[in-house]
Amino acid sequence: RATIDWSYALLSEDEQTLFRGLSAFAGGFTLEAAEAVCASGGIRGDQVLDLLSLLVDKSLVMVQERGTETRYRLLETVRQYGWEKLYESGVATPIRSAHADFFLTLAEEAESKLKGAESRLWLERLDLEHDNLRAALRWAADTGGRETELRLVAALWGFWLRHDHVSEGRRWLEDALERAGPSARAAARAKALCGAGFLAFSQIDHPAARARLEASAQIYREIGDRRGLAHALTFLSLVMAHQGDLAPARVLAEESVSYFREEGEERWGLGIALTDMGIVAEAQSDYDRAFSHFEESAAILRELGDRWWHSIPLRHQGVVASRQGDHARAESLYRESLASLRELGEKWLISLCFEELAGVACAQGDYSRATRLWGAEETICEAIGSTVRALYRADHERDVAAARAGLGEEAFESAWAQGRAMDPERAIEYALSREEEERQPPTLDAVSEQQPPGGERTQALTRREQEVALHVGRGLTNRQIALELSISEHTVANHVRKILKKLGLRSRA
Repeated sequence: RATIDWSYALLSEDEQTLFRGLSAFAGGFTLEAAEAVCASGGIRGDQVLDLLSLLVDKSLVMVQERGTETRYRLLETVRQYGWEKLYESGVATPIRSAHADFFLTLAEEAESKLKGAESRLWLERLDLEHDNLRAALRWAADTGGRETELRLVAALWGFWLRHDHVSEGRRWLEDALERAGPSARAAARAKALCGAGFLAFSQIDHPAARARLEASAQIYREIGDRRGLAHALTFLSLVMAHQGDLAPARVLAEESVSYFREEGEERWGLGIALTDMGIVAEAQSDYDRAFSHFEESAAILRELGDRWWHSIPLRHQGVVASRQGDHARAESLYRESLASLRELGEKWLISLCFEELAGVACAQGDYSRATRLWGAEETICEAIGSTVRALYRADHERDVAAARAGLGEEAFESAWAQGRAMDPERAIEYALSREEEERQPPTLDAVSEQQPPGGERTQALTRREQEVALHVGRGLTNRQIALELSISEHTVANHVRKILKKLGLRSRA
């Protein structure tokens, strides 16, 4: 404290003013943010850059270069000192109010950008500012800024969903709704209720999701907001379909699709509503109609560049193919959906793809693969505070029972543990690989006993196995072969094991 006191005393009055104002930021800030917020503390916005440069030179502010963007931050001990000085100065309230307003504007701008090709950039920006957004929410909650708080949580629920902060986001939404009460501005409350409903659905809390979405739809009807109503009905129909109320779910889905078609401009909403229509038709076993809705939805969302939402109708096309017994097509669609999500780094929908791919593997008798995918899915769901299995409870329990019986208890538990031990990137790589697993992978000794050298070679090597065998003959390791052929090391190991078995060989040598 004495050291920072000494440094602070050496600052000019304007430098001290800026330094105090910067303490309002949590986790860093941009020049634009500093100019907007600190101008409320007694200095002009056009002074900020020069003063900020002086604070950097004096090592009170740190500089962080992120690509083309420059960010600044205070070390936490320095920030806490500045925080004390800010409150002593008597201007904490206008500074923190300006901070909350700046990040509310950012969140509401980002909300619209999350529905198109720029979504990834804006998700990354919101992630960088997440601590500042939390600070703005705390300020609004502590000072009774109910309108600001509701607008913030309503704008952020899509970010919380897509960046795996579902539990945290749902807490913010529920707390904000409780604090605001029914007296809050109707449009803000309806929007927050819609977000809270979808986050509850993502955690498979269907009763809470339905209650929130019904309340949202009712408010939108009362205030005559047809666009808001259409969005609420889309999500409400989805929840009702998963609860088995298919006839009313279809009516609501058709109402939302009808609105979006009439408007014409709301293409994103139409894409989501058509996905919902497809899910209802899928649940009614009307597979041709479901596939048609999913195709139209996927085309719209692909055109808009929204890869996150586009992955959903794509995956559901796989579900329809699987229901019709075309497991190869289903697997291809699931992998396409997963490959798109991989680049976004989103985990909730990734876990859904794992569940679907495990189901396909199980249907094909590849129980080891299915079990590893379930294990990997379980690890991801634990990390994000959500689960997908309740959406497929009957199918999941049937498939797990089949895999357990097919592998035996010891092999089943071992495969599950292997899946759980994979980090997300490794698990995705494994899920995207196209190689089949042996139901019970034999050891090298077991292979030798089954097919001694010189035995009958009834199985020809596949083209890929021939490539791997040639590289083994050159003396390459599995890792080197993986790099040569652009496949995973795990896949190479499987190929080598199969080659030894087919050729009746005892070792790589």
